[in-house]
Amino acid sequence: IPALDGYFDGVNLNAWPRFKAVCDVHVQSLIDMKDSFEPKPEAPSYVVKRFVELTLALTNLAYATRVHGAASSSTKSQVDLILDRARRAMNECVSSKLCASLQGVEKSAYVIKSYDVVCSALSALALARDDEEEEDEHYSAAEPSNELASLQYFESKLNEETTKYVDKVMASHFGELTHSDERSLDDFLATWRRRLQTT
Repeated sequence: IPALDGYFDGVNLNAWPRFKAVCDVHVQSLIDMKDSFEPKPEAPSYVVKRFVELTLALTNLAYATRVHGAASSSTKSQVDLILDRARRAMNECVSSKLCASLQGVEKSAYVIKSYDVVCSALSALALARDDEEEEDEHYSAAEPSNELASLQYFESKLNEETTKYVDKVMASHFGELTHSDERSLDDFLATWRRRLQTT
């Protein structure tokens, strides 16, 4: 209804500063968090789960405003900025603060599980969008959606940490082999079965 455009524009102008302030508080809480957590290695911290909920809420909001034609380029850039800050703050929390009490392989395993929780949720959301966006006239394939941007960010972090984990595990069993280019293949073939059996 064109007659209500002015009213809704006024509501958006009043609501946006408050919304941004709330998001800034969430992000700042991640930045200010101390290394005081003692996570259970078998399960990601509740902080990770709350971050997933926040990210899903923001991406759903961005998608809804785009579908209904209510999102200006300024609003979209602001949401993208909030999500980017949240992603970077969460990465710092997962990779150092939440696992401050863990070392070596245990630390890598915890980080991988945390990233996997985030990626699984964002992947499910991205898949749910596929069918909707095929019929969405506002959707531009050249411009990645918010959930895909977040998913790609954490998938890259997951891949990086998985590589580190594999390197650590291999080094613990075949340290000499992984750190020396001079060891022959015959040596490896002669010892790999015995090394695995003794672990």
